[in-house]
Amino acid sequence: METDKALVKGLTLRGKAGTNNNKYSTVDIPQGKLILDDCDITSDSLSCIAIHGVAANPTIRNCQIHDGKESGVYVYNKGQATVDNC
Repeated sequence: METDKALVKGLTLRGKAGTNNNKYSTVDIPQGKLILDDCDITSDSLSCIAIHGVAANPTIRNCQIHDGKESGVYVYNKGQATVDNC
């Protein structure tokens, strides 16, 4: 996420960084007001979704977040989020 506002809806997002011995979250949100709606998200490396920094304030709703290697949603460094019906 490298913009102020975005909508991602109805996608299947599979993080496969771990198969190459890399460590990345499937969705990385350091800024902006991303709306992530009705998505199916997994990760074989770190978290499915990483939210970090004071400029990050996404809304995550109606998503299936599962099988994260470390966590489903990881919020740190003063990030904020609204997670609804996930």
